[in-house]
Amino acid sequence: MKEQYENNLKELVQLMSDLYKIIKDYEEKAAPMVLTVEETAQRLQVSLPTFRRYILTRPDFPKIKLGTTYRIPYRSLISWLDQSSTQNK
Repeated sequence: MKEQYENNLKELVQLMSDLYKIIKDYEEKAAPMVLTVEETAQRLQVSLPTFRRYILTRPDFPKIKLGTTYRIPYRSLISWLDQSSTQNK
């Protein structure tokens, strides 16, 4: 019985891992290359003034300035969020 339980558990872990990879691949293919400031604030679930004042002004925040506007590279944003969340642990 214990052996069957362990085999089922291993199979479940493998299925979860496979599902995670599929979702990650889908997100990377479906994600836009860059986001506007408004789109980024919305995805981070913060108000636009808060985003502009406290996040966009950070020197470590990934952004590209185009004239008077900014664009945020999606993959760089995800990496920045991952790094920020691990630093705060």
